[in-house]
Amino acid sequence: MLVHYTANFLKHLTHHLTHKIYCAIFTLNIRYIERHSKYKLRPFKKL
Repeated sequence: MLVHYTANFLKHLTHHLTHKIYCAIFTLNIRYIERHSKYKLRPFKKL
């Protein structure tokens, strides 16, 4: 029972962390593109 709970907790934790990392990479990519391109990416900021 406890092992099952810990496994679920770890799964939830890793899922949460990967989600945060994906969000960070996404925002960093948008900032990088905005800085290094001549096009203004206004629509992306609403995401």
